[in-house]
Amino acid sequence: MTLDELRLKLNALDAQLLSIIAERQADNIDIARAKRDAGLPTRDFRREREVLLRARDNASKAVSPLISAKP
Repeated sequence: MTLDELRLKLNALDAQLLSIIAERQADNIDIARAKRDAGLPTRDFRREREVLLRARDNASKAVSPLISAKP
């Protein structure tokens, strides 16, 4: 691939990431509504911890090999 093609690929990936982030934010709003309707508190520290630990674990599996790879 040429440099221009690689840059276009990164641009497309950036757009996908932003779209996924927007979708997640919308889902968070729906979750907050569902919690409010059920009379539950908005914050769930145990759930937040689970999400963060899973994200960290997934990131270390997905990113670490790329970082340590030599060109």
